[in-house]
Amino acid sequence: MTSGGGMTGSTGGITTSIGGSSAGESGGTTTSSGGSSASAGANTGGTSAASGGSMTSGGVTTSSGGSSGTASTAALCANGVQDPGETGIDCGGTCPACPVVYKVNPPNQCQNQYFYSNCKSGDATTQCGGVCQPRNACEVASKDGKVGFACSRYMLFSPAMLQAAKDDGAQNGWDASAPPFFYAVAGHDSNTGGIDQGMTGSLACCECYQLIFDQPFNEGGQNNQAPAPGPLIVQTFNIGATTDSFDLYMGAGGFGAYNGCMNGTIQSSAGYALYDAYPTDGQSGNGGVKFRSYDECRSGDQKITNADGINSAACQTKIAGLCNQVKSAKVPDLASTTINSCIESNQVGTLYHQNWAVYAKRVACPDNLTRVTGCKLAAEAGLAKVDANVTTVDQAKAAGFLSGYHTTTMQDCCKPACAWAVKVGGVEGMKKVDPQFTNLYTCDANDQPMTEQGLR
Repeated sequence: MTSGGGMTGSTGGITTSIGGSSAGESGGTTTSSGGSSASAGANTGGTSAASGGSMTSGGVTTSSGGSSGTASTAALCANGVQDPGETGIDCGGTCPACPVVYKVNPPNQCQNQYFYSNCKSGDATTQCGGVCQPRNACEVASKDGKVGFACSRYMLFSPAMLQAAKDDGAQNGWDASAPPFFYAVAGHDSNTGGIDQGMTGSLACCECYQLIFDQPFNEGGQNNQAPAPGPLIVQTFNIGATTDSFDLYMGAGGFGAYNGCMNGTIQSSAGYALYDAYPTDGQSGNGGVKFRSYDECRSGDQKITNADGINSAACQTKIAGLCNQVKSAKVPDLASTTINSCIESNQVGTLYHQNWAVYAKRVACPDNLTRVTGCKLAAEAGLAKVDANVTTVDQAKAAGFLSGYHTTTMQDCCKPACAWAVKVGGVEGMKKVDPQFTNLYTCDANDQPMTEQGLR
């Protein structure tokens, strides 16, 4: 239970929350020229575009020019209008991939308080236009205004997260074409005796951490030989987890006590559903769609979970079939982002979709990560920056990273705890924040972040 109107519930290591708390392809854009490339998990390239061919990555395929390279297609991709099949002007569909634009206005300050005291419900002349009590998609309460959900933009492997990692790489001297880290958000509670020692404020909202993955954590014992994924930089978007865990937000990551993703076979917490259709596999409390759950992803008579089993066509067909159950007729990008996150987190090299023991260190948040999430803390003197030279367990040990931490997985679609300003720089969180980017974005039912107008 969090104070100030938020409740959290955790089932099987998966944490969700409501009423003020909710509750978890690689590196960037890939291009190819003059041929075709297919990925069944080894290619983890974000949004892929091909010139003169096609590339498939994580179930999402885009092409530029087609295999025939016809002049008519090239002309349509340079005519300055959005033609049928294009997702932007001269981009997307059969044209080159559209650029990822993730820098939007700061979070709407009329969506981040439990109640606005100078507001009269329905009276547009009062504070916040008469929308006095913002709603959480997972909260059963009599409130007004738009229903607030978590955003796909801060989902693991979202186009925005992939592009932000590339942009931060270019700013900080990392490998911008293939950054050494992926970005994610996670549920995490303050551990002031350990990783959060010296942290400003009382809650971990919007703090960032560098995670180095070691070995499976309470996942199958000797039979689990899954190879560890690469490092993550995560920002806390939710509280009500545990002090030694990071609950990663990813496509079909698993419901806990609450659910704002689907309403059908499994009932939503409050009657609101972000998706038209959503996989019921692994719901609730069993981690959603994860490779460890399926015989198709295990090898030999002993049913060992290893790279060969996960890479097998049977395993990847199973994973893709379940992930592709995600549907959103009115917001196609929401469905494709979620599907891609679900598939990519079940690939060798990016196997984030199970519980892992990790080495962790609190670090200063990279600038562009905060532009995806909407929450930016004030600079903290002496806080270490992300270290691109620490990517392995041995390097983490030598650099003073702390052990005793682990990851879990989740997606419940609820408005995150750290979208309420009171839990960041307010009387609960008591952190020092950027005066504009004060809290996580809340998204509406169309997966659009609710932002301030006229501010950038």
